[in-house]
Amino acid sequence: MNKTLIITDTSSDIPIEYLEQDEFNVLSMIFNINGKPFCEGVDFTHENFYEIIPKREVISSFQIPAAIYIDRFRLAQKAGYENVLVITSDSQTSPMFSSAIEGRGMFLEQNPDSKLNIQVFDSMTYSMGTGLIVLEAAKLAKSGESIDTIISVINDLAKSIQLIVNSFSIRNLRADAPLDWIKKMANEITHPFPTFNIIESDAIELPIVKGDHTAFDQFFGYCYEALIKNKPPYAIGYAMRAKEARAIAILLEEELGYPPVAIYKVGAFSTYCAGRAAITLAFVGDNRKE
Repeated sequence: MNKTLIITDTSSDIPIEYLEQDEFNVLSMIFNINGKPFCEGVDFTHENFYEIIPKREVISSFQIPAAIYIDRFRLAQKAGYENVLVITSDSQTSPMFSSAIEGRGMFLEQNPDSKLNIQVFDSMTYSMGTGLIVLEAAKLAKSGESIDTIISVINDLAKSIQLIVNSFSIRNLRADAPLDWIKKMANEITHPFPTFNIIESDAIELPIVKGDHTAFDQFFGYCYEALIKNKPPYAIGYAMRAKEARAIAILLEEELGYPPVAIYKVGAFSTYCAGRAAITLAFVGDNRKE
């Protein structure tokens, strides 16, 4: 039986109830705030970060150093793993992919006789879009599937993952965010309720128009339309708007006939990107294989 360890990071927003699984590790992102490093989940909570965002604190970087990956590779080898699969957020958005690649190169250079097979996978998304991929990989690893099979399955899955994000206020979007489409929206969008569908590093604007329906109703409509045809697994995330997120979860369950796989708090990276008022829907959409 192949023994594979899955490694991801806190930008995947995987809910706490899943974190005790042995098949994957979650590394904490390190944020440089006002010139000082702070480790997510150690030095600050989600709620702490929600309070930081609207203030004037300067967040100059976020990262996971290659040395941390090297340490995890060493621990995996010591524990008898044959394979390690690192699943990161979109490589165009976050530095974790390149850091993991660097860590793999340094580990193999320092351990030339190591037989540990280390693979790094770019999820091309973030938040529970990445999280859904990680959970599928962990399930396959637990059942003893080969590393090649796991990568084949999640590569297919990554071409189906979508995120619908509503920031609920243009004021919550940061012009200095690391995603080009968020910068664009922060600088160019004039309507007050920016909403977008994220597909493989790209974003399609979903208009929220003034009229008889509220922004909440229109956002729910987009979520319902995305799920009703194939009724795929879905997860709902939120920062400050827990009441609204849970209301959407209840409405979707009533309409679809099944609940979300998770209702989760978004972490620091997602909050930094889309704001503390954001609500997200992560789901398995249509496959976009060529």
